[in-house]
Amino acid sequence: MRHAHHPGQGTQRGGGARAGGNYFRWTVGLLAVAAAYTFGGQARCPGGRASGSGATACDVCAAGTFAEPGSSSCAPCAPGKYSYNESASCADCAAGGFSGSGATQCEVCGPGRYTDESGLPSCGLADAGYFVDPDDPSVEKPCPAGTSSGSGSTGCTPCAPGTFSGEGDPTCTSCGQNEVSAGGSTECDPCPEDYFSEPGASVCEQCPSRTSRPQNETACIAKPRDNKNTRRQRRRNRTTLILVLSIIGGVLATIFLLWACYLLPCRGPSAGNLCVHYISDVQLHSVRTNPLPREPLSASAILGHNILVLTISGQFGL
Repeated sequence: MRHAHHPGQGTQRGGGARAGGNYFRWTVGLLAVAAAYTFGGQARCPGGRASGSGATACDVCAAGTFAEPGSSSCAPCAPGKYSYNESASCADCAAGGFSGSGATQCEVCGPGRYTDESGLPSCGLADAGYFVDPDDPSVEKPCPAGTSSGSGSTGCTPCAPGTFSGEGDPTCTSCGQNEVSAGGSTECDPCPEDYFSEPGASVCEQCPSRTSRPQNETACIAKPRDNKNTRRQRRRNRTTLILVLSIIGGVLATIFLLWACYLLPCRGPSAGNLCVHYISDVQLHSVRTNPLPREPLSASAILGHNILVLTISGQFGL
């Protein structure tokens, strides 16, 4: 007798077959893994993980360490590098920062220190004549002219009066003799003539009395005094001048007398021919033989002549 077929019963028998198949596959997989470990076919740890001998799982590398794929242990990062958890390699610290061994992050360089390359284990000290800006520790910068700095500086100091400096100079240099400068100077200015200064001075001083300093001299020297020859020459020159002025005065006086005797009329009978007393015999003869009628010189003309002669004589020591 054939039993009737019920769909539900058939379905239950099919589900059991599938469950048995899955169990079989799992069993085969476990056996394959066991066989792989047994016969040397173990799995390789990925990067950032490591395992020792006989391990059944890979350990995650901590921050500050790394492991390449297949590593047996996590290694610390070298100085100048850092890493996070489960890192396959370490990264370089950027310029301006540094790190020690096994670092989890980089530190910024301290005041007056810098790193101008990536991956450096420590910061360098700024050289004398240079400085490091705290906002940019990746480079050292030269001090501008007129300033200076020591090593490890974060800024530059202006030069004191009497000194100067160029760009990047570690110290300010004193001005030389007969040179001066104000504070923060890039060069020294020379003292003018008849002024002097000691080295490192900021102000020029005038030479003492009876001394001078030409530009080609380094110190004030006594002014040269007149010697006998110089005084004798001055007296000779003065005498020559007086003689020349006396001759000129005589010529002018003669011209005045001739003008007075021949051109001015006599205004009083008491004056007479007074002009004859101020001219030579030749001139007197020419007056007496002059066919033109001439009147005697007036008293006012004679007085004017005397005043002129006295003035010229008093002026030039005649």
